[in-house]
Amino acid sequence: LTQLILLPRIAFDHPDLISLDDITPQEIANRLGRPVALADQMGDVWDALVGRSKLIFHPDETR
Repeated sequence: LTQLILLPRIAFDHPDLISLDDITPQEIANRLGRPVALADQMGDVWDALVGRSKLIFHPDETR
């Protein structure tokens, strides 16, 4: 079972998706080796859990 990391979408600016710490959700996924999804509301959480999220970042397998 893959562990999914859910983060609040508001923690990242839009549209560049960079946090206050100057890190992207893709970088978080790569560093932790886990998929990262961003959510604004509970419907977004559900979409991430069932694989329909448009804001999900998978670890880069080529690293």
